[in-house]
Amino acid sequence: MLQYVPTNTRPHYQMPGRQVTFLITNDDTGGHSCTLEMRYEPGAGTGLHTHRDNDEQVYVLDGAMTMLIDRNTIHPSAGEIVFIPRGVVHAIESNAGSARLLKTYTPGDIELDIRRRCGLPARGDFGQEGTADEVSP
Repeated sequence: MLQYVPTNTRPHYQMPGRQVTFLITNDDTGGHSCTLEMRYEPGAGTGLHTHRDNDEQVYVLDGAMTMLIDRNTIHPSAGEIVFIPRGVVHAIESNAGSARLLKTYTPGDIELDIRRRCGLPARGDFGQEGTADEVSP
């Protein structure tokens, strides 16, 4: 199914240290994947975590990140991409400046957890821009 998302047509949701925009949703792809834009404030990031059932692909649009992936530290910057297989322990942190990432998860059902943490319904319209109290993926 063709999906076209014009610039600035999806609402943004604030999470501590970052902003998330759902670009292509789990429902858009029939569960195959979801794609998010995440903007990280300087020094913001995630703690160590895994996605048991989801692969994660991270493309750095702007800025630079430090990533710990399965005991390896890497420093991707704008124009670089990282693939994190499901089950691999990892953490992501923005360096001195802010960073903007394009993140794709396969399958896309992890979006349901991210939506829940943003205070959104599991499916359907996103509604107004909002704030989440927790940090996740």
